[in-house]
Amino acid sequence: MKKITYLLLILISVWSNAQDCNSVTSNGSYAAQNTGDVEQVTGSIYAGEYQTVTNILAEQYTFTSSYQGSTDYITIRDDDGSTVLAQGDTPLTYTFLSGDIPLGEIRIVIHLSDSCDDDSNTHTVTLQKVPTCYKPENPLVSYLSNTRLDFYWEAPSSGPAPVNYEWEIGLSGFTPGTSTYFDNGSTGGDTSATTGEGALVPNTTYQVAIRSDCGSGDYSNWLITPNITTLSAPPPTNDLCSGAWTVVQETGRVDAASAIGFNGSVLGGAETNKEAEICNGKSASARDDVWYKFLAQTTEVTITLDPMFNGRLSLFSGDCNGLSLLECSDITNSFDTEELTHSSLTIGTTYYFRVYSQGFSASDPNFTLKLWSSQSITDIDGDGYSMAGGDCNDANNTVYPGASELCDGLDNDCDGVLPSNELDDDGDGFSLCEGDCDDTDNTIYPGAPELCDGKDNDCANGIDDGLVFEDYYTDADGDGYGDASDTPESSCQGVSGKVTNNLDCDDTDDTVYSGAPELCDGKDNDCTDGIPIDEMDTDSDGVLDCNDQEINSPCPLDVDINGVSNDDDSDGTPNCLDGCPDDPDKTDPGVCGCGTAETDTDSDGVLDCNDQEINSPCPLDVDINGVSNDDDSDGTPNCLDGCPD
Repeated sequence: MKKITYLLLILISVWSNAQDCNSVTSNGSYAAQNTGDVEQVTGSIYAGEYQTVTNILAEQYTFTSSYQGSTDYITIRDDDGSTVLAQGDTPLTYTFLSGDIPLGEIRIVIHLSDSCDDDSNTHTVTLQKVPTCYKPENPLVSYLSNTRLDFYWEAPSSGPAPVNYEWEIGLSGFTPGTSTYFDNGSTGGDTSATTGEGALVPNTTYQVAIRSDCGSGDYSNWLITPNITTLSAPPPTNDLCSGAWTVVQETGRVDAASAIGFNGSVLGGAETNKEAEICNGKSASARDDVWYKFLAQTTEVTITLDPMFNGRLSLFSGDCNGLSLLECSDITNSFDTEELTHSSLTIGTTYYFRVYSQGFSASDPNFTLKLWSSQSITDIDGDGYSMAGGDCNDANNTVYPGASELCDGLDNDCDGVLPSNELDDDGDGFSLCEGDCDDTDNTIYPGAPELCDGKDNDCANGIDDGLVFEDYYTDADGDGYGDASDTPESSCQGVSGKVTNNLDCDDTDDTVYSGAPELCDGKDNDCTDGIPIDEMDTDSDGVLDCNDQEINSPCPLDVDINGVSNDDDSDGTPNCLDGCPDDPDKTDPGVCGCGTAETDTDSDGVLDCNDQEINSPCPLDVDINGVSNDDDSDGTPNCLDGCPD
């Protein structure tokens, strides 16, 4: 019982402290835009005043109020202030019903706490109609060149996860969703996009708009970035570490003033493959960095940067896949000279360094750079490299690490490999760099005699140049005549498979061409008058008349001395049609064969040549004596006896 009493006392205490704060002092009126974005209702209200808000919908809203980060107490009342709709510490979220806001108007009363205390400081009040699909957040640029933009963002931190994102890029001030974009696309669920190279115009200011697609036609409002201006020049070749330019380290210099140096620029720097380091306690953006590398000739090096912008300078060991920072220089918020010195280099090892602007956008992107050392080296040929530092021929100043390869048969860049274009692979006395236009064919080299082979033998940019050309036709069958239907091809003399006339009416048969002798083959061999009449087959015996000794006989080539088809048995049927050419009584072997008559003496249906009893009416039914069986001995053979037993 005591516990229940104690709990009631706590509840009574809480209820007595919670008050329905009100105010009679108006700070003005604001019409809600209901865009789904955060709207500032006022930035000048005192605690103890109220703000009228019109155009409130029967939707969910979130309200905030603060002064320099404070957490205010908000009371939401109806249009005349008589009824409390919601109250609580900021942020306060409430879903209005149509009965709450018959006129779409409310009062927002601001106090410092639920004790309804006030002040005379200017507080800021915001509202947001809570969307069902939330905007993307924190857009950032990962690549920006003169014609391309890569960008990414974060998914909304509230609301449902989008199923897709849509983006548009337009000129500064464009209105997204109205076909005024310069480029656009969708990403599915990805949170990054690119315009691709060549999509944008150099030195032009754009804005990017991105919105979430939560499915079923539910889209967020557009997130619109600040202005983004494309660069005026394309990216330099040393924009990334992998394209670092080689610099020769100067040695024996007493100070930076005695070093020669060279000019450079961060103009066009579009991206980086290594984020900016913390240097002098400051971070930066390294997207406009440009890269250099050098082969250490001494153990100590100094790099001096004289920029036309607020510059940064960084030195790394390792390679582009694993760089380790050795030194950096950044005089914060200054265009002064940057300089770093490192004294523990390994001679003959490659090191990388880069230059970029501390604020990314350099109004003047140019700089002067010096790479030098007070230490001296032994450099006999004066090419800037010692043998200890990697010079593989210190007696020739065209040979040193990183040198350009010359067509001299030497390993100019000291990489241990003679370039393939300096080799004579076909043994014709010339390499590719010496002008051989095909080092796999020893008939091709500078000054070679031109052959009629369809090649530029002398490497003078002409095939078969200097040779006599004529109109040629294809001779497929090799009879010396081209196809009559051919289109002439201009070519040099002596081309294999080509002829200068096209009088062949059948280029698949080398016995057929203009003027060819007529053969007894049923073809128009001479291509003039069709198939000659004497090459017909008058008697259809399969032998052309020109080869048939008896053109009206059906028997080809089987003739006697008189030119008549042979009939050896004189039965009136020529041998070629006679199945028994030596039997005057038969023209077909029949059952008994040539020379044997087809006779059935006893008319028993069995020819005599196959009958064992030619005088018996009973075919083949004979006893051992060759007489028809008569089993009951009544004088009537079995075959005729209805009662043979």
